[in-house]
Amino acid sequence: MTQRIYSLLVAVLLSLNLQIAEGQKHIIDSIESHLSMQNDSQKVRMHIELSRLYYGSSVISSMQHAKNAYDISEKNNFIWGIADAENWMGNVYSMLTDYNNAMDNYLKSLAKRELIGDQIGVASSYNNIAILHSEYSNFEKAIEYLNKAYEISEAHNDEESMGINMNNLSVMYMEIKDYENALKCGMEALEINEKLNITEGIANISTNLGDFYKFMNQYEKAKEYQRKALNIYLELDKLEGIIIAKTSIAEILILENNFPQAKLLLIEALNNANQLGAKNLISLIHSNLAQLYELNHKYEKALFHFNVFHQLQDSIFQQNKANVIFEKQVIFETENQLKEIELLEKNKSLHKIEISKQKYIGIFIIIISGISFAIIILSGLFVQDRNRNSALIQAKNIELYYSNKQIEESRMELITLNSTKDKFFSIIAHDLINPFNSFIGLSEILYSNIDKLSNSDIKKYSSWIHTSAKNLFHLVQNLLHWSRSQVGKLNNSPKYLNLQDLVQELITLSESQIREKDIAITTNITKDTKVYADQDILSSILRNLIGNAIKFSHPGGKISLQVTEVGPLIKLSVEDSGIGIKNKDLKKLFSLKENFSSRGTNNEEGTGLGLILCKEFVEKIGGTLSIKSREGKGSIFSFTIPTIPMSV
Repeated sequence: MTQRIYSLLVAVLLSLNLQIAEGQKHIIDSIESHLSMQNDSQKVRMHIELSRLYYGSSVISSMQHAKNAYDISEKNNFIWGIADAENWMGNVYSMLTDYNNAMDNYLKSLAKRELIGDQIGVASSYNNIAILHSEYSNFEKAIEYLNKAYEISEAHNDEESMGINMNNLSVMYMEIKDYENALKCGMEALEINEKLNITEGIANISTNLGDFYKFMNQYEKAKEYQRKALNIYLELDKLEGIIIAKTSIAEILILENNFPQAKLLLIEALNNANQLGAKNLISLIHSNLAQLYELNHKYEKALFHFNVFHQLQDSIFQQNKANVIFEKQVIFETENQLKEIELLEKNKSLHKIEISKQKYIGIFIIIISGISFAIIILSGLFVQDRNRNSALIQAKNIELYYSNKQIEESRMELITLNSTKDKFFSIIAHDLINPFNSFIGLSEILYSNIDKLSNSDIKKYSSWIHTSAKNLFHLVQNLLHWSRSQVGKLNNSPKYLNLQDLVQELITLSESQIREKDIAITTNITKDTKVYADQDILSSILRNLIGNAIKFSHPGGKISLQVTEVGPLIKLSVEDSGIGIKNKDLKKLFSLKENFSSRGTNNEEGTGLGLILCKEFVEKIGGTLSIKSREGKGSIFSFTIPTIPMSV
């Protein structure tokens, strides 16, 4: 594996007690101290954030928080939470070079993100899967996935993700020696990150551009980019980045025959990598040290570092290909014998006098060595061919595994669709037919008796028909939204919204009902209150909650809409002074099987579907819904809305 691939992967972290930067430690302590006070949805988000923060310092803590997020999400059926947790578990397995488990978790996460329409998450999954494909030198497949991820990021104007995709594409193009596209993608990635002032992204891209110019034999420019990356990593206290940058500069110095400085940097990088426990990077540094000592004709030290390099490579190989342990052992022993013979050949000049005295013995040794050398080369070619075939088989196995996963997900989706269809027809049977019967009955009375009815009666019946028509429209609208959400066809395109404008628009639409009941509505929402959500979904939530508050308020009652900040969320509460809800009925509100509904203070009819829709839509935008109610005193329906993208 080349260093360009290492720069895409976080180092393997095996220690629980690695030092965490002070600023990051403060954030971790703050989140952990508030964790127990949150609801389940917030706990999931906090565990995911902790998994991300620990990712660069403690693999065990990172994995534990990802599993905590998974367990809570599974208990509450938070599909988005399970998907995020699986993605981070995949990241940790990738750090540990356990690529089989990493791929398994990435594919599970991808299937769920596709099911719930989380396009930003899908793009992230594509990116991770691409990196794993590059581990097996399947660069064309990696480029295919990275292009898919870029298309999604571009469609959602997610410039940060676009920069990451471009940087990774630059690396893949370098691997297939498409240097024109490699430079083009790298420069575009650098431009995006500099525009957004993402310092770590600038460092990552500078490292890859340094590698590019090294391949072009432009060593001064290569060192300029690598040193720029090193300075940023030192400032950010990013140990894995520091290791990669130092190793890259040392490689250039070796090419320039500046061995003393190269050796100094490699020893520093090796100390850092040992502190971090990064197998891949430790292996790479020993490989470079072996090359450095060999060029300095210090063959014993070169052989020592070469042996360490192959021991580490063998360890990683066994972890991912346990069924070829014996084959790896043969390769290791054969390559060691080859190096030992090379060392003997290079030291022959130091023993010229002794060889001349023992001429015949020397000739015999040379002949035996030559025969052994030929045998080892033939063995190496044979093993190399087997390795190549093994890598191809592994890549095909990954593709077959992914195909099987897609088939399984399709089967589960079909089961879900059938279940949804049954629920949908049940709702139509119970909740749609009755309002239509009422509508038809009232219109028939008006039509048949219009000559006999007084103007006041006509006005009364017309008013009832109008109300019935509005209720039908509202019901059909809810049914449409709910059915689309159940089959994953609901479009969720979040953007920044002015909450005051949205609420005022919905209040205006309900003005006739508000005036009819003489209800006073108050709010503390200001024109500066911004949220990040899909406008149609958020409107549907607010329309149902405000409509319910009006429906169950007494004439002359009060409704209050209040917002409070909860970290990166806004909590919006809709409070009424109406009839309230019995404790025994609270559990029925979100159950489709119960089909619970009740009449308003003016005998308004309902279907019970509105609150079910609200709960699902609130979770769709990344929030949670809660209820407080006292019979005869009124109800408070509260839900949270993100103020920034969920990925942030």
